[in-house]
Amino acid sequence: MAGLRATQLAVLSYADCELCDHALLARGDEKPLDDAFSGAQRSWDHFRPLLSAVMVGTCRRIRADLAAWLDAGGRPVHSRQSTASVEASLLDMDRQITAAWLLCHCTAWKTDQGTATSMDSSMTKAFASRVAARVTRAAIDLAGIDGIAACPSLEQGYRDAKAFEIMEGTGDLQRLMIARAAQRSTSHPWDIPEPT
Repeated sequence: MAGLRATQLAVLSYADCELCDHALLARGDEKPLDDAFSGAQRSWDHFRPLLSAVMVGTCRRIRADLAAWLDAGGRPVHSRQSTASVEASLLDMDRQITAAWLLCHCTAWKTDQGTATSMDSSMTKAFASRVAARVTRAAIDLAGIDGIAACPSLEQGYRDAKAFEIMEGTGDLQRLMIARAAQRSTSHPWDIPEPT
């Protein structure tokens, strides 16, 4: 893969490996999964908030590199852009990144509490991937060719954002899952029970 620092995909296989009981994914005393998809869905539900956190980290790096380039004398692609306009763009990036970060934390907390749902994970992934696309695109648009040449991380982050969109299910798939879960649900997905 070109993005994600040239991530290598591979198949691992093990033969004659001995594992102790606590290292097994499923033990004899657990209820077996009804089907393979249920197991895959549970792993996606746990992994999507983690992937979303990686997206937030990518956005933070892009934002920091862009700001450093501008502070070092880099000029926005539209030289007529006022300082206030550039600052407004950076503040908008901050707002989106913070919202995605808070969503990641909320879903991770709910996962730790055992209350997270597929809907929580899907909402987090769909939102964070959209933020990654917006932030990286805005950075590229603001910096232009000169900024990309001076900060290769801008282009790399843009490529990574494209990969994030399809990893763990596309944004369209996430939105479909959210809509179906919302139809089945009687409560708001972010309702947190009152302390007793």
